Amino acid sequence: MKILITILIITGFIFLLSRFLFRSSVKRLANDMVRYVDIIKLTLYKILQDKFLIDYSEKGKDYAGTMAATIVNEFFDSHNDKTKEFFKENEEDIQKEIKFFAENHPDIKRPITDALRVYFQTKYMTTGTIDNNFHESFQKAIDYGIFIKGGESPKSDTFREMALALAEKYKINENS
Repeated sequence: MKILITILIITGFIFLLSRFLFRSSVKRLANDMVRYVDIIKLTLYKILQDKFLIDYSEKGKDYAGTMAATIVNEFFDSHNDKTKEFFKENEEDIQKEIKFFAENHPDIKRPITDALRVYFQTKYMTTGTIDNNFHESFQKAIDYGIFIKGGESPKSDTFREMALALAEKYKINENS
């Protein structure tokens, strides 16, 4: 009887430990993946800001930076109060720039597509809830011409390598 109780206690302990370790590893993986989503977002921001510093030079550096941030936030459906307001005030220019971006940077569509998939997947992994707007976000990205329909979320190693290669191509380092 004592042996049976001891076995049950040990089994219960192993079960609880394995659940804890699994949950920790999932959150760790999600956090790593978010880091690579952020690298892609930062690279997009740099590409856009560099263009806007030239195209909107008369409006200044702050305008170029806010325009770039607003577009990246629009892509990822992650506006803050500042970019939401900026979007409303400059929607025509933003729509024009998104169209230009989609037409002139076809090499960025796969990274954006994968980053969006990973972005919503990691939100689920860290919160346990599905973002109700993810279908609308994907459809908006498709309508903008920056999302490739079909396919699945990339494997973590593949996504990491793609994000780092894109950042290297556009001279972004992780400390930017």
